[in-house]
Amino acid sequence: MPAKPCPPPLGEARSALFTRAEEALSPDHVADGSVGSEGPTASGFELATEALETLERRLVLQEEVHAQSHVVLRAEGLDCPESADALGTYLTAALAGAVQVDIHLADRFLGVSVDRRAVLRQRVERVVRASNHLTQDSDRHWRDTRRNPWIAEGIGHLLLFMAGRAATGCLEGRVAALKALHAQASQQGLDLVAIYELGDLPVLAIGETKATHADPSGQLTEATRFFRDIEAHERDGDLVADVTMLETALSDQLRREIGEAFWEKQYTYLPLIVHGTEFDPHVERQLLAGLTVERNHKRLVVVELPVFYEFFNEVADAMRAAVESW
Repeated sequence: MPAKPCPPPLGEARSALFTRAEEALSPDHVADGSVGSEGPTASGFELATEALETLERRLVLQEEVHAQSHVVLRAEGLDCPESADALGTYLTAALAGAVQVDIHLADRFLGVSVDRRAVLRQRVERVVRASNHLTQDSDRHWRDTRRNPWIAEGIGHLLLFMAGRAATGCLEGRVAALKALHAQASQQGLDLVAIYELGDLPVLAIGETKATHADPSGQLTEATRFFRDIEAHERDGDLVADVTMLETALSDQLRREIGEAFWEKQYTYLPLIVHGTEFDPHVERQLLAGLTVERNHKRLVVVELPVFYEFFNEVADAMRAAVESW
């Protein structure tokens, strides 16, 4: 199913969702009792729900099978204000603790609630800072190596979350449990880990995300080397920790099928490259071909953004605006 046409390009329009979030900056738009311990304001949960529904309408994965070494999934529908703003709202909801491991949105905030907006604002600014005014070389280095890659990881997280709510083509089965999004841009560990169901059996999906304006091919090579490390058992400790956490969210039936290192027989690699310049994702990749899993379980997701830097700035703006709705 093709993505619905987006509104005007980034920089030329702002979505209604972003406008509603920005309006929360005014005291006139803050609901009474929003800082109590009962949970977030209705607008916080409602905006997160609306954002997810917007992304499910806009974001589409087109499967392209040309190479022998891997399958390509081309993500379309992100490069417009409505999608970028919805993604920012989703990411803020994830930092608030509303995006749950068992694929549902919770209508509550996780954390100290004396001043939840201040707490959440601190979490958001930890990953995207207080503004997009990045003029120094060190600022731009941080943008390219911390902020943008973290948002790219958020795109991967979103795709897997959506794959738990409907058949999107991201994986061959429905996601049952998804590791939480990293809370910091420099946090160590596997980027994306999910367990999905295929033929009544649990399958592990492992994702490695990259964001690059001009080097998508090189970054794909780096991601593939990471999967080679997985096969060399160099990340078994991380896998054990993540699977242990995800296992509690599974149904009894799936949990019974979790055996010792079950991922060695049932797994999918999901490299995700967010890039600004064109490249051919269908070129045969020797490193990908050398991985032991069969082709259909090596699923390269490509997100081409001609307005690369504008997109990431837009998402960061939307995240900061969404704080005020919680």
